[in-house]
Amino acid sequence: MSGSKDISRRRFLSRMAQAGVAASSLLLRSSVFGQSQAPAPPQNLRIGGAPPPGGTKSVLTAADFTYLGSFRMPDTAGGQSTENSFPLTLRYVGGQLRFLGRTRQQGDQGVYEVSFPGLSKSNPPIASVARYWGNIYGDKMVIDDQSPGGPTIVNGLYWDETDERLYWGYGCNYSTAGTSPTIGYSTLNESTRVATAVGAYYVGSAFWKHVVGGVLAIPSSWAAQYTGGKRLGAGFGGHFSGQGASLGPTLYAFAPPSGAHRSTMTSTTLVAFAGVSQAEGTRPQRCYRNTDYRAEFSPPWNPSGNPLHGWWQWNDAMAQSGVWIDTGTKHGVLYGCRQGHGRLWYQSSDQWAESGSDAWFIINPADLARAAQGSLAADLVVPTEYQVQYPEESYPIGGWSGLATSNAPAFAFDATNNRLYVGRPVGWMSGMSAHMLVHCYQVS
Repeated sequence: MSGSKDISRRRFLSRMAQAGVAASSLLLRSSVFGQSQAPAPPQNLRIGGAPPPGGTKSVLTAADFTYLGSFRMPDTAGGQSTENSFPLTLRYVGGQLRFLGRTRQQGDQGVYEVSFPGLSKSNPPIASVARYWGNIYGDKMVIDDQSPGGPTIVNGLYWDETDERLYWGYGCNYSTAGTSPTIGYSTLNESTRVATAVGAYYVGSAFWKHVVGGVLAIPSSWAAQYTGGKRLGAGFGGHFSGQGASLGPTLYAFAPPSGAHRSTMTSTTLVAFAGVSQAEGTRPQRCYRNTDYRAEFSPPWNPSGNPLHGWWQWNDAMAQSGVWIDTGTKHGVLYGCRQGHGRLWYQSSDQWAESGSDAWFIINPADLARAAQGSLAADLVVPTEYQVQYPEESYPIGGWSGLATSNAPAFAFDATNNRLYVGRPVGWMSGMSAHMLVHCYQVS
């Protein structure tokens, strides 16, 4: 072990230990939007239709998440570094809980699988690689227009147990294509240990940056009632550099594809917001957020409205940052982002933030049902925002420049045990490189 690696490890363990003592039960510190500290959303957001369909389930809040501990994904897999890797998904193999991630984007972004190593609040164990699947994409990871250059990045992974498929969401931030194949899938043969790429697909007419984050599961009963059985969703929104993005969370329901490679999947829009150039006061609008910022972008979308609220900004970054949680008695669609505060501006061909925080946004599935039925516009869905604090992070977060997707969380939900796993791509240091730290929350 190098000296720098040892120092980084000691600092990390010290911070984790302090956080474990300070917040042994809950690391969601405060709600700042949609609760008593902030104004309620305007009354004219719901447009027609019957009362919100929700049954007897209540909507998840911050109080429903209890921190259990953490573990670390390995710093190498298959001979490659895993630094700054966004994706995380889980599955059970022979009754054993496994997690899948990918190696760094500068390599082949090979997929690897680890065994669950247990949890600790003070000294998170490092998971061992159980299998290295390698390049699972073959020649199927295609983009319609990559002429501006830049890497093709795999932002999300999702294991669908029903069809035994591993979905991957990908894209090139600088592509000028409006639509492009963005969601692909592969099969994993346990006997031969070979991954086979089947195809990549368009998600309806959605802008590709709306669905580049990856895939989540939609509860089958909800899908049967509101989306015609489309039981998967592609999203998750955020800036992702330039035009065609959604300044707020996104979700498009689709059925598991059965068509040819590069075919188009029929989709149902559940939530989507305005792009970066949309004029203030016009529709579609941006997603609501707190008012702790002053933007100098063009257009700026600074706090407005009655009651006062803020608007999603360029600096509010997500990657594989969406998950649908349903415990049987409570439900909600959770999104997470790294959020900019203070002065927000554009300089030297980059976006800058004076300071930042981590935030969760929870959407009521009843609102998505309205959107699916056409009685609520997809840009008028209003989530509840919570400011969160992760145990390895120092708050308030200092300023930065560039896309903050490496600081956005990756979500994976274990429906068997009602546990949410939150991957932090730059959560722990190995020498000078940052790797994923995974936190576990019990959902009550």
